[in-house]
Amino acid sequence: MFAATAALGSVKIIKGIFQKQFSADTMAGLIIWMAIWLDLRIWIM
Repeated sequence: MFAATAALGSVKIIKGIFQKQFSADTMAGLIIWMAIWLDLRIWIM
C-alpha cells in the first residue's frame, strides 16, 4: 500500500520536474513522499 503510493507519488513528482511545473501540489507531494520514505527507513531500522 505505502510502496504503491510512494511509487505513484515519485512518478508524479518526476513528471512535474520534467514539465518544470513546481506547483504547490508537486511540492506537497514531494514532502509527503519524503516523509513516508523516512518513516519507512525508521521502521526498517
